[in-house]
Amino acid sequence: MAGAAEPFTVTGQAFPKPLIEIEGKPLVEYAIMSARPEGERSFVFVVNSDDVKRFHLDSVLRLLEPTCRIVQAHRPTAGALCTALSAVDELDPSLPLLICNGDQYLECGVTPALNSFARDRLDVGIITFTAVHPRWSFIRVDENDMVVETAEKRPLSSRATVGIYYYRRAELFIGAAERSLLKNARYANQFYICPSINENILAGERVGFFAIDNADFHPLGAPGDVEVFKMQLGREHAEKSL
Repeated sequence: MAGAAEPFTVTGQAFPKPLIEIEGKPLVEYAIMSARPEGERSFVFVVNSDDVKRFHLDSVLRLLEPTCRIVQAHRPTAGALCTALSAVDELDPSLPLLICNGDQYLECGVTPALNSFARDRLDVGIITFTAVHPRWSFIRVDENDMVVETAEKRPLSSRATVGIYYYRRAELFIGAAERSLLKNARYANQFYICPSINENILAGERVGFFAIDNADFHPLGAPGDVEVFKMQLGREHAEKSL
């Protein structure tokens, strides 16, 4: 949530993307609902410091997740990978880590995927849906359905990622991210999380995936996505009221 939201600004939105209202809830609330696992949890949000100063985003987040910790980004980062790494001091390297985009909603939540990752004893798990458009990041799997390659904005297969990544221990993310940075593994001059998982693969770690139905995945990263989601929720509410 630390990035700029120029497409929404151009459409006349006065509030930053996390606070765009959808059926009475801020957009970020849908992302949080998606990311809540069963059992104990501890949220860390990386946010734009200007959004805190001007719109009190930190107060909103603490109302939604009272025990959360907030890291403020005071300038644009070099991509999602760097944004996630800016929270490294808030992480226990020995504990599991789930990294989530702040602009999507999964109707199914993350618990089914996390249970699958645990059963399969994965070191890294990626939630996917079916798509081939190059706006997404992608994975390629072998005959045993283990991930053998990841890429940003390059369709390796029809398995696209929703932007949620599980690590059995946070140190697996930190190490892969550092190696990715050292290799200057950029796409369009930005560092992304999905391609950094190639470093986990090269290290021999078990990387797998969990596929969800497309109907369960609602991207909210662009104005058009938000309008589609609003219309769907409106139809559902209208049907319930009949």
